[in-house]
Amino acid sequence: MADSILEEAQHLVHGDRNADYGNPYVDYLCTAEMWRALILRRYGVDVPLTPDFACLMMATMKISREAGKPKRDNRVDGAGYLECADMCLDFIQPS
Repeated sequence: MADSILEEAQHLVHGDRNADYGNPYVDYLCTAEMWRALILRRYGVDVPLTPDFACLMMATMKISREAGKPKRDNRVDGAGYLECADMCLDFIQPS
């Protein structure tokens, strides 16, 4: 039987993706800072973005894609981005 989307996302986030990109906090901190700079340059508004929020924005992109053309990849990646958001929050405030 195939993994559920949650199991597949877990394997990706804690396996291949983590090995490729490192801790999501570090990866999405960079992404958040780049988005912040782009928003500031385009709109003149300084919006402080956090790594966990960048993950939420990535998840919404997958939700948007899913609304237009449903496919498993969107759902797996969306779950993965929410897991990454949780990991970012744990990195900031360890339990």
